[in-house]
Amino acid sequence: MSKVSDTNVTTHSSSRPSLEKAQKAVGGYVEMHHLAGGEQMLMNEDARALRLPVNEAASDLLGVEVRGDVLVLSGDAKWS
Repeated sequence: MSKVSDTNVTTHSSSRPSLEKAQKAVGGYVEMHHLAGGEQMLMNEDARALRLPVNEAASDLLGVEVRGDVLVLSGDAKWS
């Protein structure tokens, strides 16, 4: 496991981020996962290959190791 460093979990609930904004936030191509509470988690699909740092808060939410910055979307911010 890589060293855990500063990573972010950013939440959006009222405004849907564009693909470009989501890519900028996660630092690359976006991969989406659905959380148990109905939220969507967007992360960098190449995070492991890029050896991004472990994001403990996001890992706790998803239940598996997550690397890099993530966006969590709920309500009107969720993607279709």
